[in-house]
Amino acid sequence: MFLKKIPLLVVAFFVIATLGAFVFWQCEAHLEQRDWQMYQHKDWGFSLIYPPFYYGIGNKIHEKIVSSFRFSSPSGTARENIFFTEKTKEYTNQHENYTITMTYPELTNFSNSNATEMVNREIITVLEDAIKNYEKVINDWNNQAVLKSEKGYEIKTWFTPHILTDSFVSIEFRMTLDSFGQFKTWRRFIPFVYDVGAGRQILLEQFFRKGSQYQVIISKLIAVEVEKIYPDATKIFASYLTPEEKNFQQFVPTESGLLFHFDVFGAGSTQITIPWKSLEGILDPKREHYFFE
Repeated sequence: MFLKKIPLLVVAFFVIATLGAFVFWQCEAHLEQRDWQMYQHKDWGFSLIYPPFYYGIGNKIHEKIVSSFRFSSPSGTARENIFFTEKTKEYTNQHENYTITMTYPELTNFSNSNATEMVNREIITVLEDAIKNYEKVINDWNNQAVLKSEKGYEIKTWFTPHILTDSFVSIEFRMTLDSFGQFKTWRRFIPFVYDVGAGRQILLEQFFRKGSQYQVIISKLIAVEVEKIYPDATKIFASYLTPEEKNFQQFVPTESGLLFHFDVFGAGSTQITIPWKSLEGILDPKREHYFFE
């Protein structure tokens, strides 16, 4: 009697396994859709997730213009607004089994026509350098059977413009590397803080007066904000808040203040904004007029 039931048990097992796999796939798809909606809601840029069969199409590169905006500069900057066009470039590397979706702004309306080319070229350079680092990670994963993803990988970028003026540009870029089927996601914060007149990116120390001990002051101000957000995790942040330059490299100026980004082990990605009013008196006079009337 039992032997007669074996075929039915096998069929039942496969039915249950198939349903379970379908439910799991739907849950994963829902989470990916939720993340996409979050990215789209929070930032100007977004990218869609491609199905595995997409990778078999072959190498392809194309560019598409998504939309154009006129960006309103913060109060106090007293400069003509800068236009930007949101663009998306998509690449496929069939050999390494990954796609890249790079969403970025192309800026226009600078009073100096040379500045337009200079700033846009620097944006592309910064993003492409970051992408190359992730491509090296993919190459390493593909050379290790345990880490290799047969379903492929995706690198994508998106952005949030904070300050766009004729003299100063501040943009927050985000980048992710997803390994499909391996449940691994790497995330990266990429600041773009650019002095248009000088033709270069600005270091944090260049925002402050010499001898102002700005690192000590910033460290204390951030510690106060961390205490408000994570009252039970201040010890986790301790090593990240010592007054050392290396701890404050990931920053972007915004309309409301200096935004600092931290990737804290045990707490994840954390952003703290120090209001400009809290930094009065220690900011370099050459920079103050960016943020105060």
